[in-house]
Amino acid sequence: MFPPVRSTITLFQTTLTVFDVATTTADGRAVKTMGDDYMIKGVIQPATPETIIYMPEGEKIDGAKLVHSKTKLNVGETYLRYDGLVYKLNPIAKWGESTNGGFYRYICPEINTRSVINE
Repeated sequence: MFPPVRSTITLFQTTLTVFDVATTTADGRAVKTMGDDYMIKGVIQPATPETIIYMPEGEKIDGAKLVHSKTKLNVGETYLRYDGLVYKLNPIAKWGESTNGGFYRYICPEINTRSVINE
């Protein structure tokens, strides 16, 4: 018998480094800047063919990761640093209520660091 998913996440979670990108205006133009790194707890694993279908169209699928965390993140503006690479966090699902032991699931395509600022 398999343990509940939330127990597995709690057991195998690790510290993950993430950062947000903020958009401001300067001289009438939108300017993106990377915020400071901060830590969250979660489980990271390679994305499976079943989860790849949830990736936004046009995203790079090679090396994509799947993240499960109890932390709700600003999707579209939050990025993950892992093993020297940068990944964009995209939501797949919210499972259960976070106040009741639920968690959030994200699919994370690998991206070029320059594209974080130039998107």
